[in-house]
Amino acid sequence: MALDVMPLAYALPIWMGQQEARRVRRGGAMTAGQDFDETVLARLQRLGGVQLAQRMLALFLEHTPKQLEAVRVGLQEGDFESVGRAVHSLKSTSGHLRLVTMQELAENIERLAMAKQREAILGPLHDLEAAFARVVPILEKYWSELDT
Repeated sequence: MALDVMPLAYALPIWMGQQEARRVRRGGAMTAGQDFDETVLARLQRLGGVQLAQRMLALFLEHTPKQLEAVRVGLQEGDFESVGRAVHSLKSTSGHLRLVTMQELAENIERLAMAKQREAILGPLHDLEAAFARVVPILEKYWSELDT
C-alpha cells in the first residue's frame, strides 16, 4: 500500500511555520487572521518615510492579483517554471510585509512547483488566494491611515 505524502508535504511546513510564528509573536503586534505584524509599517517608515510604506503596500496590492493569475495560467499550461517564478516573488514580497501566512503558502507552492505536483498545488493556491482576499482590506486600511 503506497502512502500519499503530498498532503503531509503540504500541511507540515504550514504547521511548522505556525508553530514558529507563535513562538516569535510579541505584544499582540500580529493580527490573528493574517499573522500580519503591524510593526512592519513603522519599520518601513523609519527606513524611507511614509512614502516608502505607502509605495510598498500599493505595489503589493497592485501586483499580487497579477502574480496569482500568472500562477493559475502557468498551472493550466503546465509551465511550472512560471508558477515557481510568480510564487517566489509573492513569497518575497509577503515576507517583506510580514504576511506570514501568505509567505508560507507561497513557499509551499514554490516547492510543489519544483516537484511538478500540479494537483497538490491547487489546495494551497486556493488558500493563498483566500489569504490575500482577507488581507486586502487590512492593508488598504493601513495605507489610507498612512495618508493622514
